[in-house]
Amino acid sequence: MLGKTLLMFATFVVAAVAQGRIAFTVLPTNLTAGQPVKLEWGGGDGSAVTLTLQQGTTDNLQTVQLITGDASGFSYTWTPSISLPDAENYALKIQQGDAEPNYTGMITLTGGSTSGPTNAISALASSTASGSSSATSSVPTNPASGGVERDYEHGYS
Repeated sequence: MLGKTLLMFATFVVAAVAQGRIAFTVLPTNLTAGQPVKLEWGGGDGSAVTLTLQQGTTDNLQTVQLITGDASGFSYTWTPSISLPDAENYALKIQQGDAEPNYTGMITLTGGSTSGPTNAISALASSTASGSSSATSSVPTNPASGGVERDYEHGYS
């Protein structure tokens, strides 16, 4: 009788999660640039999700990078780029369609870039994800100075 009750309870829990709001089920607190991390989630309706790397304070997160716009199933393996700056104020965002998004807590990234901007939003960011998805964004730089090009002639710095 106890076994049957436990089986019914487990079935109820799985069904409740599957119908609930999408959320990460494994919350990374530390990431290492260049090392793959498996992101796992539950809930939602089973359709594809969008995963985004965010940075900032908990009340003012900004998108750094789209990790993928079409992760299916309930997991996705992502490798943070070594060009991302080391910082303790990253977070991951998950969203399914137009539903309300969900977030991880603050995540520390180590093993990334230690020179240049400490804010990933203004730094070169790229990613190679498992599967066929990848995302790249860049900021033009002057290789001679190692920094962002500035247009002093027109008054821009």
